Parts: sequence; structure tokens; C-alpha cells
Amino acid sequence: NFLNSVDYIMAGISKSMKINDEAQLNATMRPLLLQAGLSFDREYSRLDNMLSSNFSQYNNLLSETAMAFKEEITEVWYLKIQLSATLNTYLNYMENDTISESIYSVIGRYQNDYNFALEDLKTSKATDPPQLPRFGQIQEALIEPSIGNARYIMAMCGTTFIFLASLNLIQAWPRDRFHWASVFSRYTMGICMVLLLFLNLGSVQTFVGWNNQQLDHRSGVLKWIDATCVLPTLALAYVIQFVIDTALVYAAVWHSGRSARDVEAENLAQG
Repeated sequence: NFLNSVDYIMAGISKSMKINDEAQLNATMRPLLLQAGLSFDREYSRLDNMLSSNFSQYNNLLSETAMAFKEEITEVWYLKIQLSATLNTYLNYMENDTISESIYSVIGRYQNDYNFALEDLKTSKATDPPQLPRFGQIQEALIEPSIGNARYIMAMCGTTFIFLASLNLIQAWPRDRFHWASVFSRYTMGICMVLLLFLNLGSVQTFVGWNNQQLDHRSGVLKWIDATCVLPTLALAYVIQFVIDTALVYAAVWHSGRSARDVEAENLAQG
């Protein structure tokens, strides 16, 4: 899914930041960026442009200062790549119109305004653990549709089970205890799924956290999404209900056959 793909690419780019050899960087970054729909050659040329445009006004820098300045520009370049990779991955899963104009504006500034992205880098170096507030704002906005979908799916799954149970009662009044058990099991499963909405409770309602305290106090639904348990939970609910219904059908058939045999045996005994 979107979150897993972004985590994988971001982790790969973060590891690449420690590579000093250009050939190794090329071999590592090229396939990684390709997965995110980016061209390594194009992105690397952007780094060259950033270096040339920013160094042009600092011709008389000392070598140590120039090296530190180059590292700063390279780190800003990595932030821009991570943002581009995150955006492209998002657009592979979600519609373009799910991103607001205000967030597109922030993304545009982050990509095109060196000083705007540099402020994030300076903040990360001044905080412990490092924080990227502007990058986090963009991430939060991109993750919000996924969070909304998870809440919607929870409610829909629960109401589906309740609707099916009610439909059984409306269409035909249960004729035996097995039919009643099926109806009650669907009501129970539906109520359990609806109760998952209580996972929305929590003191922290933002997905992006920069320290353990923020992450630990996130609402349950955010932890549920972060653990990629949404679809497995829903699949498990449907599988359990399927097993229950199937077992009740077999039990009803077995009980019906046994009753028929008992009646037949009784008739023979009386005959």
C-alpha cells in the first residue's frame, strides 16, 4: 500500500545519504528512484544546478566552509527527492484531486524554493530527535485520505453484517436454532466491527510523530493503520463469519438428517 511503499523508498534514500562513492550512489539510487517514478539522471542534474547556482555567489569560501556548504545543499537535495518520491507514490494509489491547492502550494515551494526546504533542514538539526515540520505537514495531508478510508471501511464493514442479519429476519423468520445462531452471529460481528470506531479516541490525532511520546499517544486507528492491520482485520472478520455460517449449515443438515432417521426408526418400531 501507499504507506509501506513510502516507508521502503524513504528508508532506502536515507541509507543512500551515507554513500560517498558516486558509482555506488548511482547503483543504489537509480533502481530506488525508478520505483518512485523518478529519473536519477534528472535528479542528479538538479543537484548540479543547485550547487552551481548557490556556489556562484560564494567564490571566496574557505575549503572547509565550502565543503560544509556543499553538504548542506546535498542534504536539501535529498529532502527534495524524498518529497518527490512520496508525492509520486501517493499519486500511484490516490487521485490527483485528493490533494488540496494549499498543500500543492507548499509542495511547490519545497521543491523550488531552496531556503524554504533549508528551514526544515535547520529545524531538524536544532531538535532532538530531528523534526521536519514542513515535510511532516505535507506527509500528514497525503496520509489523511487513507485515514479517512480506514474509518469509512470500519463503519461499512460493521453495518454490512448488521444489514445482512436484519435482511435475514425480514425475508424469513428463523425456523430453527441454527438459523437464529447465524442471525445473532452476524449481529455480533457487526457490532464488534462498529466498536472499532472507538479506535478513533486518543490524545494525538496526527499520524506523523517525531518522538516516542507523540507516537505512543496517537489514537488507536492511527496505530492500526501504521501496523497495516486494516485489511487483515476486515478479511479475518469475513473469514470468521464464513466459517461460522458454514458450520451452522452443516450442523443444520446433520441435525435434520438425524431427526429424519429418528422419525423413520420410530415409525418402523411402531409398524
